[in-house]
Amino acid sequence: AVFAIHPVQVETVVWISSRKGLLSGAFILASLWYWLRKDRTLEQNTCGFLCFIGALLSKALAVVVPAIVFCYDYWVAKVPFREAVRKQVFPGCCALLLLVITMLAQTSELGGVRDHFGMSKLELISVDTVIMSKYVQMLLWPGTRSVLYDPPTSGIAWNVVISATCWLLTALLFVRMGKRQPLILFAGATFILLLIPVLNLFPITTLMNDRYLYLPSIPFFALIFAGAMQLLERLRDRILVHVLPGKSRSGYFLPAVFGVLVLALLTRFSWQTERYLTVWRDGLTLWQYTSTQVPEIPVVQIQLANSYHSQGDSERAVNILRHALQQTKPDELDRERMQQKIREWSSVK
Repeated sequence: AVFAIHPVQVETVVWISSRKGLLSGAFILASLWYWLRKDRTLEQNTCGFLCFIGALLSKALAVVVPAIVFCYDYWVAKVPFREAVRKQVFPGCCALLLLVITMLAQTSELGGVRDHFGMSKLELISVDTVIMSKYVQMLLWPGTRSVLYDPPTSGIAWNVVISATCWLLTALLFVRMGKRQPLILFAGATFILLLIPVLNLFPITTLMNDRYLYLPSIPFFALIFAGAMQLLERLRDRILVHVLPGKSRSGYFLPAVFGVLVLALLTRFSWQTERYLTVWRDGLTLWQYTSTQVPEIPVVQIQLANSYHSQGDSERAVNILRHALQQTKPDELDRERMQQKIREWSSVK
């Protein structure tokens, strides 16, 4: 339920250009439903592979599915390492082939925020540690949403150090817990693996988007609720059993508190999602709202101008672009787009 109504899911569900994410997500979940079993039959392997191919043909995000299945086989199902690798050789080759084709096909650099294109891999990884921390914050306590973000890529040394340290400690904690509870380690690894394709290790035009959290939110909240259940169980066993003697009385504590926690989250997320849906009523409302959140991004001003032009207000669209040329810092591609649109729309009587 939290996955379905979380406000970060609005972009993926409402925006028609994100339909590939929904399609790929459905195929990925179907393939994992068939493959995440300790003893898979030939029929289950075949159905899982067909769903995996469907996911690959929908969106390149599916390239991480073989890695997810390997983690399950090795950590949870206790399949020997070599056998677990062998099972994923063919799906992995299919994923690699699709990844190469996708990278060769992505020739357009229009749209998005491209300040990171000249960064080294080490710089990108450093920025990614901060972005991943922001993703955790967005999932736990979503604030103001936007269709585009412009995360800082310079002057964030301390943020990188703190984020990298937190992620390292978290990884060590998960590895330690994974020895006793392999599902915890598997869920944590799945969360990271589902984010890897959108961390710009392979260049894409945006550093950060809500839609990148569509599938990662599933293992994330599985971990959150599993952790909450464990904390409540410890609280019940160590404190309430002594304060409230009687198994019947202390036994109601865990489901009651957990239910209140889930209800509170559902209420908050539902309210935020309902409010954010009004932003997506049409293109004009979307880009009007986005221009108030990240006015410094040139492509936002271009899209806002396009929206006004499509409604017949070419004069206002031209004024927006002229103002954007002065107030934002467009690169050569965006500057050329703006100037071309100004010339075209100014000639329209």
